[in-house]
Amino acid sequence: MLDRAMIAAVVFGCAGGVAGAPEGVESVLCRASVVGEVAIVDEVDDLLVDGDFMYALSGDVLRVYDVGDAVEPTLAGTYVLGASASRIGLSGGRLFVVGSSSIRVFDAGDPLGLVELNAIDIAYGGSLDVRFVGARVFVADEWQGLRSFDFSDVMSPVMAQVPAFNPGTGSGFVELVGGFVVYGNSYHTARVFDYSDPASLDVVGDFDLYMQPRESASDGSYLFRLGVDEQTLDEGFLVYDVTDPWSPVLVSSVLVGGTELEYFSEQGVVLSKRDHAIELIDVRDPIDPALLGSVTPGTSTRESAIVGGYLYLALGDRLEVIDMGLIGDPVLGGVATASSAVRFELLGDYAYVLDSFSNVEGLGGISVIDVSDPLDLQHRGSARFAGYALDLAVDWPYVYSANEFNGVSIVDVGDPDGVVLLSETSLVGDHLGLALDVAVLGDVAYVANRTRLVVLDVSDRGAPWVIDEIDVPALGVHVHEGVLLVSSDDDALIAYGLDDPRAPERMVSLSDFGYRFDYSVRDHPSRFVVDGDRLYVSGSYGHLLEFELDLPGSIGFVREHLTSWRSTGFALEDGLFFGVGGLEGFVYEARPDGSLAQRAAFTNREWMGDIAVRGDYAFFLGRLRGQDASGLGVVDLRTSCSVCLADLNGDGVLSYFDAAALMAGYQAGDMSVDLNGDGSIDFHDVAEFLDSYGAGCP
Repeated sequence: MLDRAMIAAVVFGCAGGVAGAPEGVESVLCRASVVGEVAIVDEVDDLLVDGDFMYALSGDVLRVYDVGDAVEPTLAGTYVLGASASRIGLSGGRLFVVGSSSIRVFDAGDPLGLVELNAIDIAYGGSLDVRFVGARVFVADEWQGLRSFDFSDVMSPVMAQVPAFNPGTGSGFVELVGGFVVYGNSYHTARVFDYSDPASLDVVGDFDLYMQPRESASDGSYLFRLGVDEQTLDEGFLVYDVTDPWSPVLVSSVLVGGTELEYFSEQGVVLSKRDHAIELIDVRDPIDPALLGSVTPGTSTRESAIVGGYLYLALGDRLEVIDMGLIGDPVLGGVATASSAVRFELLGDYAYVLDSFSNVEGLGGISVIDVSDPLDLQHRGSARFAGYALDLAVDWPYVYSANEFNGVSIVDVGDPDGVVLLSETSLVGDHLGLALDVAVLGDVAYVANRTRLVVLDVSDRGAPWVIDEIDVPALGVHVHEGVLLVSSDDDALIAYGLDDPRAPERMVSLSDFGYRFDYSVRDHPSRFVVDGDRLYVSGSYGHLLEFELDLPGSIGFVREHLTSWRSTGFALEDGLFFGVGGLEGFVYEARPDGSLAQRAAFTNREWMGDIAVRGDYAFFLGRLRGQDASGLGVVDLRTSCSVCLADLNGDGVLSYFDAAALMAGYQAGDMSVDLNGDGSIDFHDVAEFLDSYGAGCP
């Protein structure tokens, strides 16, 4: 072991100067952007920030937080309103609290001593869409229509009203467009109203954009909305110039997926939200909006606020504090295949991607993607065959595809640039033609046929033939160490010995121990991952089943994990589970009790399917950003929360103090100075420090 003098001689030789250390970057796994959490009592209906104070509305309770320290906000006051409300607004030193049947106005000069100035009852309107401007409150709903309340004279507000187009036909929306107000609902063309007279709302024309509550915002002569432009077919986040509100002009768009939009005018930032993901868009230049990055908190959130450079998300029983400067975008890009990519496997320098069918040809196929450089994926060769492909097995140089109504296809991928289709075996007649999954051992293939387990001789890949049919409703198949594992409706999980691969011999099933599962035919569990004595089987609706294998004697059901992913695609790497579903990817870590805890997530902004992990990268299938095609994408999974290993004291600069921290940690055996992550503290960590220090932490 190096002594103190040796460390000093090595370290202090490099520590004479001071070098800049850059800020950290968002890491998918350690979620460095999340810098704090605050426990809250009730689910938040609305958030509002004013200087050093934040208002959080929860039903009939209004809480005030001191956010002078943005990372550690503290509860400063609580007001019981006595009646539920859903929206709050602040204008001219007045706080407006709006519910479905009342509007209350407070003097907000002292946030810790709010004084109620007036409260008015408004007829019940159901769900509300609300906008605030000056002393005006605009309320739209499905029963009362559009109402404007002018509180210039707070004790004698003036109301103007436009009746609902068809009461009860859907939630109304209201938006401020230029100097006008736009009102409509999902069943009618929106109308433009002049609101310059507090006592009247005068219709001046129609507005042709299709909008919904909470999916739009505006700033001066610009309107922001989520959706699809009916004329250009651009989709995602759309920006319109509404200088002429009767003829809005689309001026820019950003391809994001969202169902709700929130705009923070002071920061010039728009949040596009959906289920478990939030996109941040810089709109300070509306003509050229810029995607800042994304966060995926793991649960849905509707309410948010921005305090300085920090984003607050209301997540059920807590507020999560996110450093916006550390938000990153881990998706690096991808390469398209024919379309409808559903499954893939990594082997060596290549990914073999299964396309269910091509929108143009009506065919499925195998595409070979060179993944030797994850930053520059290259499409090599491909072969097309009968569509509706569901799953694949790779036994190089052959790839086998299970095609739901078209049996099994075999492709030769030995030459990645010259992929050749060798055969298509339809499995018609008694075999019903169905193929849900396929597994291979040598010259024998096993096909899950939903009603049978079909055994194929594939010694001649150009002309496979049926050896046997086993009467078991097979949904998924997997070969592991000379054992065939079959998932089925009747027996849940069966193990067959393959001493003779052509004659699988039933060893044991889960039903032998009294366990049965009712797999839905839409939920065929075809993804198997074995880790030691544990087998994990995934179905397509968020169910991950865990079994204990002690073959040939027993199979034990351990537990069912309900996950956030909605796909059969999942992977296990270094004790972490990676799953994809919908628009997000999820990372889970096993707790000591065996249950899964979500550790992180990432978003592709469009549909995501299968996933596999290799080293610092996760490869996934999905619709690629900005392309009307699916294919193979890449996510950077590097786990370091800080890009600067040598900045050990975290002060943002490299100096003597970092060298001193290294020495102290080395002598104390502190694992925080295990800089190369090998589980021990030795000279290799000093070398890592020297390399990082000498490079100035690029």
